Order: sequence, then structure tokens, then C-alpha cells
Amino acid sequence: MPSLISENFLKKSIFLMPALFLFWHTGADAIATVIAILFLFHSGNRKNWEWTRKPWVIAAFSLWVYAITISSPLAVYPEASFKISFLFIRFIIFGAALAYWILQDKTTKKWFEYGVVSVVVFIIIDCFIQAYFGKDLFGYTKISNRLSGPFTDLVPGIYVTKLIFIALASIFYTTKFSSLKIKNSLLLSSMVVATVFLLLTGERTALLNFLLGCAIVFTGFFIIYPKLRFWILSGCIAMIISAGIVAVSNPAMRKRSIISTYETIADWPNSPYGNITRSAIDIWMNTPETNIFSGVGLRNYREIINDPKNASIKNKFHLNLDRYYLHPHNFYIEWLVGAGIIGFIGFSTMVVLILKDLIWRNLNSTKPALPVFATAVFMTTFWPLTFSMNYFTNKHAVIVWMTVGWALAVTMKKKNKNTS
Repeated sequence: MPSLISENFLKKSIFLMPALFLFWHTGADAIATVIAILFLFHSGNRKNWEWTRKPWVIAAFSLWVYAITISSPLAVYPEASFKISFLFIRFIIFGAALAYWILQDKTTKKWFEYGVVSVVVFIIIDCFIQAYFGKDLFGYTKISNRLSGPFTDLVPGIYVTKLIFIALASIFYTTKFSSLKIKNSLLLSSMVVATVFLLLTGERTALLNFLLGCAIVFTGFFIIYPKLRFWILSGCIAMIISAGIVAVSNPAMRKRSIISTYETIADWPNSPYGNITRSAIDIWMNTPETNIFSGVGLRNYREIINDPKNASIKNKFHLNLDRYYLHPHNFYIEWLVGAGIIGFIGFSTMVVLILKDLIWRNLNSTKPALPVFATAVFMTTFWPLTFSMNYFTNKHAVIVWMTVGWALAVTMKKKNKNTS
């Protein structure tokens, strides 16, 4: 019975997952949790737990066990650490469910990708309307040189960057055009539009992450398709020219997205990102009741730095005393501070093992560009130098593991009959 109910549920819900994240975070989290539970039932009914033997899954489960049994009891605020540590297991199982079960069905995968493309196109169009008219389709107004699009906060660029390379892969492989050059032209045109969109949003991290993904795709295509090298170079030039035109015509955007980005990178230690990172390292190294091997406890950074008795930390790193700081803005630093050196090594190991599956096992793929897109999807989220939202919040974790699940699903060499 669980399989019959789950199959009908999943086929209808998977198309809505990207949109649910946009409009209803709790709903997206609820569906992800249900999918994780159904996957466990499915594996039990089929008596197939092969997915639990995947190296990255073993690393992820080991990290989870460590977080709840060792790191959390030693945390400054054990209750907060234990709660967040215990619950994040659902996202790992959700990612595995997408990779080894749900998205192994071609029809379901197709509808999921249609959902991604639809949401990405909608957000980009909505933001262009907001940039031109001052308000988007929902009446949200732009704030100075930042765009909100259909969101209540300033994150349209971050959200689109997580999904854009899934959308681009779908455009490249599902288009009815048979000519590789036409497909490539459509791909490059879409990248140019996305570049302009990200410049207008004013989200520096999102723009840099997108350019990283573009570099991965361009490099992969340059190697895989020698006949397309001229078109790839032309696409790079088109992106630069488009960025130049937008920058010249929009001084506020130029200051925010280009000049400010350069200044942040050039003087990173004293930038807001640098100060937050240095405050996190300071808390990790100098919190008296903890040690550097087990950390201060997951989600404890916010509790420690916002405690009035620790106001000296904010003063030391020139952080706004009136602002409530939630997280270190980097996955790796977040694990280092929260779970110590052991947690940092465990998380990094999991990331490397996933990346290995995306690349090493797919060197001779019949669709050679898919591993390139999958790697771009993965690295725009897990690039060590990126600054992003909180790894543990449901509104971010759902989309992170949704993209991981897709990347693993499309790069699998062959399906497992017992789990697909």
C-alpha cells in the first residue's frame, strides 16, 4: 500500500516542489519529510538498502551520529544543538530518495525539470518587471539597488542560482532541435539573460556563484565539443558585453554588483563577510567551555554572538550591535564552528564523495554534458569560498538537497531495478 500511495503522491508533488519553496517553505519541508519517510518504507518493502552503502551516504550518516552523540552534548547550548542535529537527517534521506528512487523514473524527472524551468523563468520575468516598473507582479517594490522579485526578502538571485543549471540542462537536452549548434546557442542565450538578471538583483554572492557554474559548463563544453569552441567563446563575449551595457546604463547596479563586489574581494578580511567569518573562527577557538575538536554546537553561533555578555565579539569585528546574526554564512565554517574539526572533516568528506560520484563515474557517459551540468549545480552550492544562507534552515536545506538529488540521479550510469 505505501508504494501505491507514494507513487501517486510523488508524481503530483514533484512538479510543485520548486514552486512550494518559493511560496510555502513549510509545505516544501513537509513534502520533503514525507518523501524521506516513504523512501524508508519503500526500501523496507523491497528489502533493498543498497543506497545506504553509498560512500557519501555512509559519510553523511556518520556525521549525523557524531553530531547528536558527541558534538551536541558538549555544546554551549546542548538542547539547540541536539534539535538541529537530530532533524537534519531527513534532508539527507530526502536527497537520497530523489537520487535513487523518485527521479529514476523518466516521467517524474521530466516533470520535476519542467517545474524547475517554470519557476526560474517566472522569477526572472518578475524581477525584470520589478526592475523596470519599480513593482513586481505581487506589488513588491525594489529596495534601492536590490530586487526582491516575488520573495518577501532579497533572495531571488540566490534561489535562481541554485536551480539555473538544472533548467539549462533541461533546455539543452529536451529541446526538439537536433542541431548541436542550435542547442548551444539557446543555452548561451539563456546564460546571457541570467547574467543580466543577476546583475540587476544586486546579489553579489549569487552572481559569483553563477559565474563559477558558467565557468564549469564552458570548460566542460570546450573539452567535450571541439566544434563548439568558437560559439562558446562568442557566448563568453556576449555575456561580457551584456554586463557592460547594463553597467553603463545603471550606475546604482554597477556600484552594487560590480564595484562593491571587487572591493569586497580586494579587502575581504575587513568586509562584512570577512568580519562574520572571523567572528565565527574567534568563537570556535576561544569559547572557554568547549574545544576546537567538537566545536561550540550546531546552531550555537547565533546564541553565543547575540548574547549580551558577548557584545565584545561584535565590537571586535565591527559587527552591528543592534543586528541579530544567525549563522556564519558558509557551510564549511558553520560545521567547523558548530561541530569542530571532526565535523568539518566529516562534512568535507561527504562533499568530496558526492562530487566523485558526479564526475569520476561518468567520464564515458552517453550524455557527456550531464555530469558537467550536475557538477555546476553542485558546486554553486558547495563551493568552499561561497557565502550563502543557513545550511540547517528548512527553506534552504530543502533546495540544497533537492539539487543534490537531481545531480546524483542524472549522472547515475544505470538504474537499480529494485529502487527505481
